[in-house]
Amino acid sequence: MSSTKWAKLSPARRAGLAGLTVLLTLTPLAGTAASAEARTRGTVHAAPGSHATEFAGRPTRARVAALLDTWAATLLTRDPARVADLYAPKGVLLPTLSAQVRTDRAGMIDYFTGFLAKEPRATVKQSIIEILGDRSAVNSGTYEFSLKNAEGVMETVQARYTFVYERIAGKWLIVSHHSSLMPAGD
Repeated sequence: MSSTKWAKLSPARRAGLAGLTVLLTLTPLAGTAASAEARTRGTVHAAPGSHATEFAGRPTRARVAALLDTWAATLLTRDPARVADLYAPKGVLLPTLSAQVRTDRAGMIDYFTGFLAKEPRATVKQSIIEILGDRSAVNSGTYEFSLKNAEGVMETVQARYTFVYERIAGKWLIVSHHSSLMPAGD
C-alpha cells in the first residue's frame, strides 16, 4: 500500500492497522546472487517457535539471514512471550504504526499480543546484511506484507526494516528493531 493510499484510509481503518510491524513468513529473496547465497549457504534452519539464535564462530550473511527467519517463524506461533524472548533485555522496538517505543519485555509482549492477532504474512523483497564484528550484525531491507484488517480482510503493505543483532551470553538477540511504511516516491 503506498503512503498515498494509506493517507486516504479513514482514521478507523488506520487504527485497525495499528500495531503493524515486521512480517512473517519469509520467502527466498529474488534478484541477486548475494541474496541467494545468504539464503542457502550455512543457513541455520529453525522450526517455528524454536530459539535457534545460537551459532558458533563469526557471523555470516547466511547466519544473520537465519536470525530473521527464526524471528518470523516465532511470530507464527502466535505467542507474544516467545517473540519477546528474541529481544535483548534492553532491546528497543520501534513498530511500524505504533507511536509507542517499546523498551522492555512487558511493552514488547503488549505490542505483539495485538500484532499477532492480525495474522501477518511477509515476503522479503531486499535484504542488506552487514557484519559489524564477531558479536554484532545488521539486517536492513524491504518487505511486502499482508495482514488481517479490522473487517477481517487481508491487506498488503510495503515497508522497510532494520534489525540490529548482538551476541549476548552466547545467544544472538535483537537489540534494536525498526520498521516503517515505505514512503511514496522513487
